[in-house]
Amino acid sequence: MSNPAITTRFIILSAQRSGSTALTSALHSHPDVYCHGNPFYQSAQRIAALRPEARAAMDYTERANDPVRYAYRVLNFTPGPPVVGFKIWPHSDEDTGPRQAIDAICADPTVKKIILHRSNELACHSSEVLANLKRNDPDAFGGDGPRPQARFYKMGFLKFFNRRKGWFDHYRKSTEDDTLEVPYVGLMDTSIGRISDALGLASHAFQARNAKRNSNDILNRYLPEDHDKIMRTLDEIGHPEWVTEA
Repeated sequence: MSNPAITTRFIILSAQRSGSTALTSALHSHPDVYCHGNPFYQSAQRIAALRPEARAAMDYTERANDPVRYAYRVLNFTPGPPVVGFKIWPHSDEDTGPRQAIDAICADPTVKKIILHRSNELACHSSEVLANLKRNDPDAFGGDGPRPQARFYKMGFLKFFNRRKGWFDHYRKSTEDDTLEVPYVGLMDTSIGRISDALGLASHAFQARNAKRNSNDILNRYLPEDHDKIMRTLDEIGHPEWVTEA
């Protein structure tokens, strides 16, 4: 390990809208943990999802030119805490950098792997669509009135579902036997404790940064006229239970 101050390195293999922000912020609240967002993410201002100290220390040209080296630079940097990690997933078929980093790190037995899987892909899809609606019209989500509902496009949902299924299938095939997989449901009740134990952390009162933004009634996140189409689609893929989430 190139930085002797670091005792444990880890990655969280996940996908957007899966509770990963709550998990990374909760882990980072532990005094022994330095945990980032996705190091390959860029905001509209082209700011990486890294903690400020690391952000200032990174060479961002490596993100495209040498993504594996860049990912390890992040894992090998700490301003003090001895346990360092980040969350990660692919961004698009065209952006190969995250995939190269994932494959290299998954094959590295010195890095602990945690798979965070939100199995209800309709919940993930609706959360993504609603987030985009809010981004485009934030005023519509304010006040005490009814929240806007999403439209459901079958082909778009199936593409979303199949792409993410491929990611998780690849995570499981690529990681070592000691990988810890935890579900989204119960993340802050039971899974956070299992992760803490896997990372060898001392007891800590972990708390999620944000409350859940959407209801557990997944079907009614969409417009009523789309409900029958949603139910037929879920039946076709064998997941009629995805209309709700605990």
